[in-house]
Order: sequence, then C-alpha cells, then structure tokens
Amino acid sequence: MDAEAEKLAHCCHVVNNLDAWRRSGVLCDVVLEVGDQTFPAHSVTLSSFSGRLKQMFETADEYREVPYHISLDEGRMTFSAMSIILDFMYTSELRITFSNVMEIMGACDELIVPAIIEKCRDFLKTFDLETCLDCLWVTSHYQYWLGGVYKTVRQFVLANFMSVMNTRSFYTQDVAQLESILEDDDLSVPREIEAFLAIFRWIEGEADMRVHFAHRLLSKIRYSHIDPDEFAEAVKHVNSIQSCRKVVLEAFQFYSSQKTVSFTPQRRRGKIRQTTREAYREDKVTAPQPVAVPRPSRSTVMENTVVIVGGLCDTAEGPGVVGARGHMIHKFNRGQNRWELLTTLPASESRDHSAVAVLYDNLYIIGGTDPQRASKEYTPLDTCYRYDPDTDAWADVAAMNSQRTYAQAAALQGVVYVVGGLGDRQRVLGTVEYYNPTLDDWTYAAPLLYPRFAAAVAVHTDRLFVAGGRTEPDVVSDVVEMYDPGTDRYTGP
Repeated sequence: MDAEAEKLAHCCHVVNNLDAWRRSGVLCDVVLEVGDQTFPAHSVTLSSFSGRLKQMFETADEYREVPYHISLDEGRMTFSAMSIILDFMYTSELRITFSNVMEIMGACDELIVPAIIEKCRDFLKTFDLETCLDCLWVTSHYQYWLGGVYKTVRQFVLANFMSVMNTRSFYTQDVAQLESILEDDDLSVPREIEAFLAIFRWIEGEADMRVHFAHRLLSKIRYSHIDPDEFAEAVKHVNSIQSCRKVVLEAFQFYSSQKTVSFTPQRRRGKIRQTTREAYREDKVTAPQPVAVPRPSRSTVMENTVVIVGGLCDTAEGPGVVGARGHMIHKFNRGQNRWELLTTLPASESRDHSAVAVLYDNLYIIGGTDPQRASKEYTPLDTCYRYDPDTDAWADVAAMNSQRTYAQAAALQGVVYVVGGLGDRQRVLGTVEYYNPTLDDWTYAAPLLYPRFAAAVAVHTDRLFVAGGRTEPDVVSDVVEMYDPGTDRYTGP
C-alpha cells in the first residue's frame, strides 16, 4: 500500500469510528436539540465544519460542562435538515433535492457550514426549465450565499418566461416571486397581454386563496402597451372562468387608467437597461442617469481629515441621551488643535452606530439606528446618505438590502463595502454588501465566515480585513478574516 492510500485508509478508519460512536452515543460531548429531538455528537467534528459552533465551544462558559446542550432555532432548523448535516459531517454523504434544499440552506445559514452551502450552490446550478422557479425561490432567500446563482436563474426565468409559465411550478410559486418577475424591465414577452394572462393562469391554480392578490399583480402590467381589441378579447376569455370574474372589473379599472401616473409602475432609480419589453411611458423617457461620481483628484476636503458622525452624547437630561450634537458632523482642525462643525445630517436627522466611509472624497453615512426612537423600539436602519464637501450638500442614495446597525464600512476598488452588524431583533449578521456609486445599487458579496458586529474593518493591498468584534452581545471575538474581491472569498482561521 502506497503512502497516499495508507493515509486515506487511516482517515476512513477515524471517521468511520466517529460515526459509529455518534450513532451509539459513545464519547459524545455535545447534544444538539431541535424541538424535542436530540442529536448526540462530538464537538471536534462539529467544529471542523461549523465556524459558529467552533467559536461557541471556544468562548462561551456554558459549554464548559460535558455534555454541552445546544438548543437550535426550530424556525430555521428542522429534524431532517439536522440529520442530513450530521450525516455529511461524519460520512461526506449529502442528499440534496429541490424538495429539501431550502431547509438545508436554512440550517446551514444558522450554523454557518460553508462546505454544505458550496454543495447546495453547485446543486442549484443544475436547474432546468421545470426547476428554475424552485431554484429562484431558494436563491432569493439566501442571496448573500447564493448571489451568483440567483442572478443566473433570474435572467433565465425572465428570458424564458413564455416557457416557464407552462411548467407545473409556475402554478405553485409564491405571489411575491411572481410580482417581482412581472415588474422587471427585463421580462421577455412578445406582447404585454401575455403577462396579463399569466396572472389569471396563476390565480386559477388556487382561485379561492389567490383571488385577493389580483389587485397587487394587475398593478404591474403596462396597460398602455396592450391593444384595446386584444385586451377586450383577453378579458372576455378570463370572464368565462368563474373564479376570475371578481377581478375582471379591477382589470378594466387598471386599463382605463393607463395614462394615470398613480397606476404607472416607476422605474428603479438609476437602472438603464436594454430590454425587449417596452418602457413604462409612451414617450419612452429613459430612467434618470446614474449619479455622477467625481474623480478622486477634484478635492482634498476629506483627505487626511478626521470626522465624527452623529451618535449619543451627554446632555442636561443625563449621559448617553441624544442631544443637539446627535445630528452633527465635526472635523478636527489639526492646525488649531480643535474640533469644528463640518455639517449636519440631512433634515437634522440623528444617527448613532452608523457605518461611515469615504469614497472619491464623498462621505457616506450608512445604516445605524435613530437614537430618538431608541428608548421606544430598537430599529436598525437601511437608509444611506452621501455628503459632498465641495457643495456642502447631501444626497439620498439607494437603501441597503438589509437593515443594520453596529456595522462597519470601507471603500475598496471603487465601491463601498458594509460588513456585518446587528439586524432586526438584534440578530448578529454575517452578510456583506457593497454599494456601486455608478449604478446607485447595493449587491451582496460573500458573507463572513464568522457573523459579528462592532468589528474593525480596514483595507490593505486591495484586500478587506475584518478583525474582532462581537459574535454575541457578551462574546468578544479575536478572529481576523481577509476578503479578496477578485475571488469573492474569505481567508480565516
């Protein structure tokens, strides 16, 4: 037996024994709990695949006693998904189908298991006409892990809509997904009436449950591009369907208001596309041009300048209370060794724990919380602003895909990255997204290996470094990750 074969046999011996011991409960120092179901396991095996569990075992005091009991969120973890994940960790066997990939992704997102997520990504790339809508559904929920597949399958669905609408999965898709498809500029239909009829096909599939979605979907049709005779014939056909008669009147109302601005879907800001679908307006006015981004050399106002943005401060009412300075931005005057007011947040809005970055001499204020509401309700924000020091003017920019506070931001290769943070219900985020000022758009990048908030972020040699932070409110991390935008991957411990 050569050295490589001997090494392989040695590894197989170890993992086969570990799997047998797991199934019989021998030497298990961890018990995973999903509802009333329990899964004995070995922390060393779990840590080899799950960065989140590894860090929990290393840092949390409650896991010092053996066996460790870990209760998992039933909303995100199922018994079958946990069984599949453990089988993979111990045997490398993985059973992925379009029936279970959604629950597997939910479980892997909870535990952070990159190896299985990669397998799911490869599986989803095999979509075809019959499974493309199922693939779109899964990838749309986990764009931060599956963003590349999501873009590919969405383009496929839009380009082949006339064929997709004849598949079985078309009739079972979620209303939000159908709505998103219908409102897309890139939807490829030979005539707009086909999109109109597709709505009634979908409603007819489960009429009693779906008829109340008619108004929501009909509002996405571009009636000004439907011939009157064609529309009348289509409505005549639809009216013959007993379950759809209730919404025919609504369709007439939308059609008669085709020139009413309030019923005309608006273009996404800054999106200019070449598409086979006609523009919304009869005059075919194009969307606004993308926000012009100045060259880096045109100003030095923000260069080598230290600024402080918003936050909480001590006031007459007590410490840590939002005061007059909560909406102010100060810069440090090195020559006079003092702080000076640079500007104020737009409309005197207050922010604390925002992410801040400078790109092309413009200051970006990203997310955070509104301290005016902090005492009433924890509300992370997704809104963002850009400050131009040359004109002393603020501009709204596109909102992030996720609400987040305690995130960090950095400019790298012409875009602004925002990393981690706390989301709604104070969930620790591992997602990363970047803002393209040319498109005025946010896109998910690969997520962190270790979700965290209040981390330190820096750029060096065209790489993004994420260090420390908190993985839980009382757990401080010492982990450093390096992100390479060229490969969209992280390197970590």
